[in-house]
Amino acid sequence: AVVGMDGVTGNRQVWAFVVLRTGTTVSVEELREHCRRRLDDEAVPDEIELRSELPRTALGQVLTRALR
Repeated sequence: AVVGMDGVTGNRQVWAFVVLRTGTTVSVEELREHCRRRLDDEAVPDEIELRSELPRTALGQVLTRALR
């Protein structure tokens, strides 16, 4: 999930919350480098957080407000 968050200085930041597939290993820096190669500069996440799961609604949609 990718969400926009207000940064400390008041600037909007892009945060990515990533759940890896079972048996997959990747570092935050590898994910950041992958994004840098494929996305415009302003779309590259300012922060990347690895999580075991994402919060979801009863219907299975990602609950982005719980990530903010």
